Amino acid sequence: MQTFSTKGINILKDLDVDRNSVRGVYNEQLVFEIPNTLINNCSIIKNELVLEFNDADQEVASDFMTEMRLYVHQQSEENDIMEALEKKIRDNIALGDKSDDHLVVLEDLPFAVPRGKYTADLCRRSIKLHGSSYNYNILYQNITKAFLLLMPDNQNVCFVMGFDKPLRQGQTVYKFAIIQFKVDVEVNFELKPDEETLKRIDASLDKMMMGKYYEVFSKLFKAVSGINIIIPSEFRTSKSENAIKCSKGAKQGYLFVMSRSLLFIYKPVIHIRFEDIARVEFHRITNNMSNRNFDIEIITKDGQNLLFSD
Repeated sequence: MQTFSTKGINILKDLDVDRNSVRGVYNEQLVFEIPNTLINNCSIIKNELVLEFNDADQEVASDFMTEMRLYVHQQSEENDIMEALEKKIRDNIALGDKSDDHLVVLEDLPFAVPRGKYTADLCRRSIKLHGSSYNYNILYQNITKAFLLLMPDNQNVCFVMGFDKPLRQGQTVYKFAIIQFKVDVEVNFELKPDEETLKRIDASLDKMMMGKYYEVFSKLFKAVSGINIIIPSEFRTSKSENAIKCSKGAKQGYLFVMSRSLLFIYKPVIHIRFEDIARVEFHRITNNMSNRNFDIEIITKDGQNLLFSD
């Protein structure tokens, strides 16, 4: 029978990390064991090693642990151990897909939400994001919607993903992620699987992928995930722009009009389906030679009031 230790101890030096789990052992007694499949993210916040757990299989009404923090005294030797452990855990989290399921590594993807540059491992079942502080494993089944938006400046294109279960970054949650591409940036890279395997995934995939970065990424994403990518309708403002520049509270952004919904970016990202709107009201309408402004108030069927100021 295995015995367990319940003492308050310095356990960092005795963490055992492998392809299957993270185990804490003290004097040959098991303190805890966490399967890697339950770990959604590993990061260092100040002097704590933070493990975030995947709640995808948990029932809504049940209690479960979402996060575990290992406190580290600010000593150089222990900080070195903590950084080595973080890297080892993150490397082992990334082993969820078989090698033949791995398509390509995309370096320095520029994310506007959550902000930062991430290296993306594009796999058959998920996108694995590796950042300077946070790691994410985004299953395609957790992505509910995707949008491709040409920004009014005609210099940037935003790829927006909406999630069934939000991404977590400490106490902050993200229901959407935004990758912001430059329109004129082109890429040329080779996919890892052979031609026959690629054609089984999707007939549109080629061994060598080249072209504008946002177009290549969108093509890969749709082929692997099977998720349709929504683009704005033919709506144009009086300035012939495809989005309304406005603000939600103190946050400035753009309101895109789709054929079946509205989408406001950047922060907060708000998606409103037409079928969920009870009514729309216009306020503070100004129309003169020097100023043309108005407020749009959207009242949803569940009682939300969303005010966008032009």
